[in-house]
Amino acid sequence: MKILIFRALKIGDMLCSLPAIKNLHEFFPKSSISIVALPYMIPFLERYSIYFDSIIPFSGYPGLPEIPFDKVQYQKMVELIRKEKFDLLIQMHGDGSGLQSMMLDFKIPCVWSFSPKSRTGFFTYPVSYHEIHKHNALLNWYGVPTPHVHIPFPILLEDYVKFEKLLMNYEILGKSFVIIHPGASCKERRWGIYNFAKVMQILYKKGYTLLLSGVKKEMFLADELKEYLDFNFINMMGEADLGLTALLLKHSKGLITNCTGVSHIGSATSTKSIVISKDGEAGRWAPLNKEIHKTFDCSQDDKLKEVMFSVGQYF
Repeated sequence: MKILIFRALKIGDMLCSLPAIKNLHEFFPKSSISIVALPYMIPFLERYSIYFDSIIPFSGYPGLPEIPFDKVQYQKMVELIRKEKFDLLIQMHGDGSGLQSMMLDFKIPCVWSFSPKSRTGFFTYPVSYHEIHKHNALLNWYGVPTPHVHIPFPILLEDYVKFEKLLMNYEILGKSFVIIHPGASCKERRWGIYNFAKVMQILYKKGYTLLLSGVKKEMFLADELKEYLDFNFINMMGEADLGLTALLLKHSKGLITNCTGVSHIGSATSTKSIVISKDGEAGRWAPLNKEIHKTFDCSQDDKLKEVMFSVGQYF
């Protein structure tokens, strides 16, 4: 059987769907599984070659905000999908709103999909579920057992090579370090930089080396932090890809982060963490293991004193 998954979303969304995809792979071990994904997510998904036989770049589609719609590329994508003659389409891209025409364009005879409202043959989108449980529930509704809830994250040989070089370059071998991730996809999802500085002061007094993670475009956050701190931290913004970030997390003493992609990698690596949720959806995105991950819903209040107390106790 040939299966096509549609989930053209960003890193955090992809990570939270991987337990379900692992369950699918184990239930259909001899089937070919492909995925339609955002073009820039392809290098990340290639890490999961054990699950995916091919990755098809998404062309965009009217009404979906992830990338601009390209009509020519859309036709090429549709032609490729039709040519592959998939037996089953699994729609995991949100609740299915506005996707019916696209799914019909694919001409795949069997469809498993969420539906925003009750509809024969489709699974009604469970709004209140955690994102991991949501996709497992979809598969379970169609008869697939779903024992896995932990996010898988394979570490590759090239990751270890980069990691050893990084340890040497920054002279952090043997040091106890905590990773601070003050960035997020938008300003509204970021905890205040002053708040991160106060947390870093606590950790510094405890003797930890502090590593700043993020992407290059967030470099301004490192500059803002310096205004509040009278000690140095190691700025690795823009230097660690996802594989290297995973290894840093595995070898760290913990993570302080906004609720963003890095928080899910921390969940995958079972790294002790404190996660700040600003979007009001902590129940949907917070790491599932409450013993090693503490999540604070700061959508209404920064809860600085509570977070500082927790950092003092937890580390």
